[in-house]
Amino acid sequence: QTFVQHLREVHYGSFPEIRKMDTRFAYVPVHLEYIVAEVLKNACRATVELSQKVDRKDHPAIEVTISRGKSNIGIRVRNQGGAINSYTTAKQENYYWGLLPL
Repeated sequence: QTFVQHLREVHYGSFPEIRKMDTRFAYVPVHLEYIVAEVLKNACRATVELSQKVDRKDHPAIEVTISRGKSNIGIRVRNQGGAINSYTTAKQENYYWGLLPL
């Protein structure tokens, strides 16, 4: 269980599976780990909230794909938490929107 899954389990009581590839590349750990943790928290939140909304018992997995080029990498996070609408986009401009409620 990852840090992100632990946060979501504490808040929602459950979490989706996170599937990832086994890939190696050089990076600054604290920077990448912070960014990926934030993206995964948002993906978990969206997946769990949509599951609750549509009364889905099992959460679909979140898939993380890492692709490597000659001089760069790409990280794709796919979830089934619904699309971002204009209301949600406006809320995302507030820094505190992505934080877990206390």
